[in-house]
Amino acid sequence: MVMKWLKKLFGTKRPEVDPASFGDPIALQTEWTPVVAGGSNFGTHKLVVEGPLKLSFRATWGARMFALVFIGIGVLLPLFLGMTWYTTGEPPFLFALFAALVGAVFGGVGVYLMRKLNEPIVFDRSRGCFYKGSLDQGLAPGQWEPAGDGNQVAFGRIHALQIIAEFIRGGSSGDSGGASSSYYSYELNLVLEDSERVNVVDHGDRKLILKDAATLAEFLGVPLWDAS
Repeated sequence: MVMKWLKKLFGTKRPEVDPASFGDPIALQTEWTPVVAGGSNFGTHKLVVEGPLKLSFRATWGARMFALVFIGIGVLLPLFLGMTWYTTGEPPFLFALFAALVGAVFGGVGVYLMRKLNEPIVFDRSRGCFYKGSLDQGLAPGQWEPAGDGNQVAFGRIHALQIIAEFIRGGSSGDSGGASSSYYSYELNLVLEDSERVNVVDHGDRKLILKDAATLAEFLGVPLWDAS
């Protein structure tokens, strides 16, 4: 809910895509709008090779620092004002209480972001599946469904990888029309055999996501449809 609320602060537009250019009938059946609206203006995840049978996406240091800033504000703001009120009587108690509530909001957002950033995003050849979040090892591959917080998809269902560019329009800034606060975010999705899609990552570093997608496409043995 927090991420959706944050993303609603921005307007978005998307470049036009010609699915026929990929020469695949599944591409014509596939949606080319984002699975997850919005995105970040920097690289939040990078692909890590953990061995010949396993790849995973991990949060970048920049993304972790971004979340830590929120957590830091959430801890330090009420602590500073609370100590000031305790020792000098200033600021007034109600103001200090309000600051504590604001700090709790910042801290809560920071903790939420950190948890989302550290969510497992794994391609495991030994298990023959992709999973995002928790892996339910009690299910057979044929029972995995790409839904909910813990997406699980058997490799045999993955037909292609898809990259979509989305222009995120920020607020206006004088005569610049808001250009300084606008950016592109790039979404990497799995396209399944029935043209259904599952989001993998979504961030603003095009060079990084293209590099990671190429490595992943080779690992899975599927085509990469780049619409960025």
